[in-house]
Amino acid sequence: IDIALASSPNRTHPAELRMNSAVEGGAVVITLNPVDATGKSSTLETSLTYTQLIAYDGFIQVHKSTNEPDVILAQGDIGGNVITTTNKTYTLDTIGAFGVSGTALFEKRVNGNTLVTISVTGAIADESYPATINLGSIESVGGGPVVCSLNNVDGTTGKGYTNIRQLDSGIDITYDNWLVYDGYINIYNTTINLSDVICHGNIGSN
Repeated sequence: IDIALASSPNRTHPAELRMNSAVEGGAVVITLNPVDATGKSSTLETSLTYTQLIAYDGFIQVHKSTNEPDVILAQGDIGGNVITTTNKTYTLDTIGAFGVSGTALFEKRVNGNTLVTISVTGAIADESYPATINLGSIESVGGGPVVCSLNNVDGTTGKGYTNIRQLDSGIDITYDNWLVYDGYINIYNTTINLSDVICHGNIGSN
């Protein structure tokens, strides 16, 4: 496993292969040789085969230093978590006078899981906005129940990222399932409550 950083301070940086996707985070599976002052690292891995690694549910992460492990210099999904070129974008319209609108990008991973990226404009910096996927359409009287909780949207960046493997009920769901799903997305001002919705949009079959 070779790592080459495009740029690197003149020091060494710890590196690991971790389970799950980078959005989710996960435990260390393989401790890789540190990235050296030239920005490179090479590790001979014998516990997993090449075939296993190129399908692995994991990601690689490089940290600033052993004293600053929370500062991530670089990270990237590998194996089954690699993003394909297959994707679908849905429009999120503003509600009332809040002025928040945007898009929801669904991207297919090699393993069939889905990376959902919410991008909004008009959000307030330093605020955090809850988001959900609900059953039915935005025209549903009284709203539909939440079927999948999404990670909050950061008001400063206007972004929210969620890797979806299952619905909140524990039922597995793939990218292809979402394309025909009877659902819609809600963005909330502060709490997951129908009266607090500031932005929404239909997805899938709707």
